[in-house]
Amino acid sequence: MGQLEDGKRDTPWWYRVPPLAASTIGYAIAGILLYLNGLSAVASLALGAVAGLAAPFVQGFAQAAYDKRHR
Repeated sequence: MGQLEDGKRDTPWWYRVPPLAASTIGYAIAGILLYLNGLSAVASLALGAVAGLAAPFVQGFAQAAYDKRHR
């Protein structure tokens, strides 16, 4: 990411996404991909829920790594 005029770094887009949005996106993408690959709707929803619940953790790890590098 580039520099802003006042010298502050512009944060990446994934840093600004709210955790609820990351979960919802994770649910949707995982559920759709699993359903299209032939899994039943129930299995797709269950595995999509796991992926959606994991999304905020992954986002948090990425934010922590970004903060550590740019302090």
